[in-house]
Amino acid sequence: MFLSHFNMTNHPFCEKPPIDWILNDDRFDQAAARLSFFQEQGDVALILGQTGIGKSSLIRMFKQSIQKNRYRIAYLHLTHVSPGAFLRLIVTKLGENPKLGKDRLFLQIIDRLRKNETQTILIIDEAHLVPSQSLIDLRLLISSASENRLPFKILLSGQEGLALLLNRSIHTDLQHRICVRCRLHALSKSQTSIYLSFRKKVIDNDNFPIMLIISCLRFGYMRA
Repeated sequence: MFLSHFNMTNHPFCEKPPIDWILNDDRFDQAAARLSFFQEQGDVALILGQTGIGKSSLIRMFKQSIQKNRYRIAYLHLTHVSPGAFLRLIVTKLGENPKLGKDRLFLQIIDRLRKNETQTILIIDEAHLVPSQSLIDLRLLISSASENRLPFKILLSGQEGLALLLNRSIHTDLQHRICVRCRLHALSKSQTSIYLSFRKKVIDNDNFPIMLIISCLRFGYMRA
């Protein structure tokens, strides 16, 4: 009824809009430049921001920009699990059947990464829910290669609580391996106006201005 009333075929503010609906604004431009550096040079990257600020959209755009012949993407968002289950999920994302025992899981991940013809980028969404022990395990995986660098990169994305978690002394080594940090802020009033105009253009609907007002009143200058 909502869509038919405004003569729309798609919801203008759906949770996961098509990639071409996403406005590549200044925030994303700066973040993309940092993630490009991470892709070529770094081991660990960090994306921080409140709920609904655009982290998932940024990750989707980053995944789309990746050269598939050079990198393999493993995306993980089921993070509120035990450390053992977390390692098993990583093994599964790498296309393997998890073995029994944490030691075997570590060796299985390392062996799989070394056999891959391309570098692997593990994207961990909802990383603020990752157990502290699992962050230690990730740091061990990143630093596991003594002579030959393991072809493995980690992108952590989460809410602001992730920064507090990483600031604990037990995660100092992981902090030192973060090469870029992207903190997404809420849209300003002018940025919101540009965003809404862009969304109006991509859905091409004359009734959309009404929806702009409703959306602004309900959500404020936050959604990306």
